[in-house]
Amino acid sequence: MKIIGLTYHKSGVHDNSVALLENGKVLFAEAEERISRIKHDGRFPYLALKEGLNLTKNKLKNINYFVSATPNENYIQMFLTTVKFLPTVGLGNYLEQMIGALTHKIDKVSDDDRPKNIQEMGISESKFFTVSHYFAHAVAAYYTCPFDKCLVINMDGFGPGDKGEPLSGQIYLGENNKLIGLEVVPVHASLGLYYGVITMALGFKLNDGEGKTMGLAAYGDPAKCYKKVKNFFPRFIDNDWIVKSSIMDILNVSRKKVYVKSSTYKYLKKLVEDYGKEDVAAACQLVFEEELVTYISHLIKKYKVSKVALNGGIFLNVKANMRLLEEKVVDDLYVYPNPSDGGTAMGAALAGFITKGQKIKRQELLHPAYSREYKNSEIITELKKTKGIEYKKLGTNLPRIGAKLLFDGKVVGWFEGRGEWGPRALGQRSVIADPRHLETKNRINNILKGREWFMPFAPSMAIEGAPKYLKMLRKAPFMIIGDRIMPGMEKDLKAAAHIDETVRPHLVTREANKLYYQVIKEFEKLTGVPTILNTSFNKHGLPIVYTPRQAVEHLLWGAIDELIIGSYHVWRK
Repeated sequence: MKIIGLTYHKSGVHDNSVALLENGKVLFAEAEERISRIKHDGRFPYLALKEGLNLTKNKLKNINYFVSATPNENYIQMFLTTVKFLPTVGLGNYLEQMIGALTHKIDKVSDDDRPKNIQEMGISESKFFTVSHYFAHAVAAYYTCPFDKCLVINMDGFGPGDKGEPLSGQIYLGENNKLIGLEVVPVHASLGLYYGVITMALGFKLNDGEGKTMGLAAYGDPAKCYKKVKNFFPRFIDNDWIVKSSIMDILNVSRKKVYVKSSTYKYLKKLVEDYGKEDVAAACQLVFEEELVTYISHLIKKYKVSKVALNGGIFLNVKANMRLLEEKVVDDLYVYPNPSDGGTAMGAALAGFITKGQKIKRQELLHPAYSREYKNSEIITELKKTKGIEYKKLGTNLPRIGAKLLFDGKVVGWFEGRGEWGPRALGQRSVIADPRHLETKNRINNILKGREWFMPFAPSMAIEGAPKYLKMLRKAPFMIIGDRIMPGMEKDLKAAAHIDETVRPHLVTREANKLYYQVIKEFEKLTGVPTILNTSFNKHGLPIVYTPRQAVEHLLWGAIDELIIGSYHVWRK
């Protein structure tokens, strides 16, 4: 049986994606943005769908089912949910925001020149169905995690529940290869949305800039405006989430013309004006962590299960994930490597097999390399027609040459194997460098990324080096859990560590990524350091590179010094 999972069967979400599976095995998975080159592209994923079919030599008629992780909005359920907020928000605010929601569309990229939904692809209704947004999250997390029994905690900004009702999360028990629903997280408890609106007030983009808020937080003093931010955020008190008076404003955050007129938007902009970006970001991060710790501690105590699998966009916050381990809230945790809504395409496909009665066996995920791989013949064709470059084919010396380039101070584009599924570059589409020199960080931020000065990079570390450098983690394959650096080891990680002496490590094994592991080990032979700096292979504002042409363009732009792609070493003339 072949199933295609979709984040959404229409346009109008962020990071719309596709996953094609056969009998539970992943054949292809990719986000629309990587092919369209529009960051966080939320249109119907036509290009990714077409690419997946072509690469796997399938046709639409050969696919048994198409499954969407985003049921259609249920306006009756929306009303039944939001009308309960009336006593808190007041009739005036309620009516103003409801009218705004009904009269203003969610901001999105135009899709007039392409199919807008699954129906326009000519898919029979008998082949299409939807699953709960949070069930898709839960399936993706549980069936790829290392735990037979765990709580599966799914939390994000907003998503439709089983009946189309607005929620911000759902909790499941995973045990004996099955999932059992336990409870929902109401939409007014959306830590993701509240973190997101503060991110907007700081001048960053919703569903894109939250990582910048987390990065900036280390430079601020949370005490300066802690009480104000604490009173603004959702609170979990006496086993319940408290409704805040700002909730109706915040539910319209994706309708920018409506939201910027709200009192909540004006209040947060004034907060930033009064206290400064760094201190507001610091308070936001601290309060977010506190409320998440409070709620997950409650779940652990209530259900008496101490291992957790996490999914949903808020778990891209590596500092919060770190705190769950650091404070021993959980005994162990797993975070799905593509936790935002794009990752639900995979969960939707897996849920499709379960819904149709086919058993899916839980199997720990080692590396999410599910996208396209380019052959050397395709790469050399691109290189031959490109002016202004020179290149050489490498053999078994490729890892050694790559390590020597890093040792010589080069910033290297690394394009190998199948592309990664998810937002993190994990040694398939990476930019790599020597982590020991702070000027490397500044240079990459200025030349490649063109991004904010405070944003950190990450260390890719041979797994056996973890005890020497990291206080907690011995297994972190997806660069999605933070850790603190062991005393005295900062000298080796100057360009890959944050100002607060934390890192988001990528622990690499030979089994998961042999070639990348070999480069790290060769670098260790030269320096004694089993770590290299790793960041995603893309200029600021662009998705991660998808084609050899895009990789070469980054070289020609001067965004990288040299390029290793397939078996080839490439440099500018």
